[in-house]
Amino acid sequence: MDEPRTLEGLLSPEELAAKLKMSKKTLAKWRCNGRGPRFVRLGHAVRYMPQDVADWLEAKASRNTMEASERR
Repeated sequence: MDEPRTLEGLLSPEELAAKLKMSKKTLAKWRCNGRGPRFVRLGHAVRYMPQDVADWLEAKASRNTMEASERR
């Protein structure tokens, strides 16, 4: 059974970009084309749930370069 998602620790795009060491612009592009982690929109504000980010990172993990190129 999936663990319940919580609002605790929601990350802003700025916070997530800093953690991932990438630009906010990259996250915005990923939101537009569905490539990044799931997000929630609260009015004009965008937030990321930490568990969704962790799940997305886990799905992106590869054991070798061949596997990584297949995920692109």
